[in-house]
Amino acid sequence: GDATGGVNVSTKSDAAFNSPPTQVDICMVNGIPFYAILDDSAEASAKINSYLMLVRDGHLATNSVGKVEETGDDQTRDQFQNPKVAGVYTVASNNSEAKSYHMYVSYYDRHTQCLKYGKVEWRDTIGNDNNDRLSNITAANSKAVVVDGVDSVNTGGDVGQFSDIKVIDNGNTTPTPIIVYYDRNNKCLKFAEGTEEKVNHSVSWSIT
Repeated sequence: GDATGGVNVSTKSDAAFNSPPTQVDICMVNGIPFYAILDDSAEASAKINSYLMLVRDGHLATNSVGKVEETGDDQTRDQFQNPKVAGVYTVASNNSEAKSYHMYVSYYDRHTQCLKYGKVEWRDTIGNDNNDRLSNITAANSKAVVVDGVDSVNTGGDVGQFSDIKVIDNGNTTPTPIIVYYDRNNKCLKFAEGTEEKVNHSVSWSIT
């Protein structure tokens, strides 16, 4: 077990971690620990296939793990670096389906040298379908959202290192993520704020 009384992420069999994960961050929301984890379990094989995941601790539903992005054809070791996770718990009604955890992660893609973001939502309880994950908001085609920079190699840009993410929640609207990070090209810190309800594409960010 870990210091929170939950499971040890290095041996969490239901998440299919075959080796100790790297690049771990943790966030406590409503008394529940959530982890951002880079799972390198396949890196010893001929084909590199790392996964950046958001994991809800303590739930053994068959679909508890939220995949944010995978290495795929990029074939870069430790591709997704410095993941930082933040989140909020919302209650829309007395219906347990409307009680949910909104979890966000920012991270640096060292293959394309850009800042990325992902979001996963979980139900308050495990449903009849043995699934407590509501949705991967940003994980279409296993690609997360580019906040700043270009998701392509040899662009000459390098932005997104050393990020940190927080969530603004006023209780009336969908939570808004904010990210602080380093722009290596311009040698300055930047601030990105989500500007749309689900922040699911790059133009949904206001960057200063």
